[in-house]
Amino acid sequence: MEEADIRAYVAAAANAQGLALGADQLEPVVAVFTRTAAIAAPLLEFDLPEDTEPAPVFRP
Repeated sequence: MEEADIRAYVAAAANAQGLALGADQLEPVVAVFTRTAAIAAPLLEFDLPEDTEPAPVFRP
């Protein structure tokens, strides 16, 4: 995800919740979402087979 897309998403989500975020409030939120997207990117690139089923019980 590009930073411009994240910025647009954060602004739209804040607006949908009735939050008026100023630029000084918007920047830290965009930074967190940008970092979260970077952390999630490798996981989202992992291709799972269509027949993969979740385990009924988690056992580490």
